[in-house]
This record gives sequence, C-alpha cells and structure tokens, in this order.
Amino acid sequence: LDHAVAGDLQSLLKENVGSHDRERISKELKDEAKYKEAADKVRGAWKKRYGSDFAAAEHSRFANSFAIDAGKDENHADVKIEGSGVKQSLYLHLHKEKSGEWVIALPDSVTGDNFESSMLEQMKSLADEKDWPNSVDEGYRHAAAHLLRPLQYKK
Repeated sequence: LDHAVAGDLQSLLKENVGSHDRERISKELKDEAKYKEAADKVRGAWKKRYGSDFAAAEHSRFANSFAIDAGKDENHADVKIEGSGVKQSLYLHLHKEKSGEWVIALPDSVTGDNFESSMLEQMKSLADEKDWPNSVDEGYRHAAAHLLRPLQYKK
C-alpha cells in the first residue's frame, strides 16, 4: 500500500505482483503523472486527517479485522478479504515465487492500460474522499480496500 500511496506504480508492481505479471504490465505503463498527482492529494488528506504520514507497513495491525479465507496448496492461495472497511469482498490469487515470497497473481486480462486506469480511478476516489474514518486503523482498511481492488480476480 505504501508504494501505491507514494504514487509509484512500478514499485507497487515490483514489491507485490508476480514476476510474470509484473514484466507484462510494467512495460505497458504510459504516464503515471495523473496517478502521482492523485496520490499527492491522498497523502495530504491523510496527514491532515490523522496527523502523520501514510505508513501502512508500520501499522499492519489494521489488517487484523479483515476476515481472510485462504486455501489451495503450499504454493498457491486464493484469498478473500472482507470485514471492517471493505464494502465488497476482495479476491486475490497469491503464489509463492522461487524466492519464497508470496506475491499477487493478476488475471491475464489485466494490461498496463487497464491497471493504470483502475489504480488512477481508485486513487482519485480516495483523493476525493470527504468522510475519512475516525480511527487510523479504519483509515488504512479503507485505503486498502480501494487500492487492492484493481489487483483482484473477479468472482
């Protein structure tokens, strides 16, 4: 989440998405300027609302109230994320890379164009948010629900 809110789609892909998908999508990204502009607005709104910089990695407890169903096998997992802050359930496919790290596997239908436009749409939605949750943990859950949506498989 931190890379997404920093406005860096390449780093978001590098750190969170499987190598096959990352290579396919990253070379198709065109112009991240609008995305970075929306991310700047989100960081400003976050700081104004919560009095600190956005740092999801340092506040991982926000995910504790997500209901996560995982399964499949030792190298693959289908993850359903629901719970506080998530209006519609999210479905992610994860797989373990050769390095041993778990990463998100994207549907083949995700291209650089539609990934970039979906991430921009979600970031603009957050940037235009008028009623941020009261607690910082709820704020992170709310942001996560928006920013993970373009990475999901549709059910």
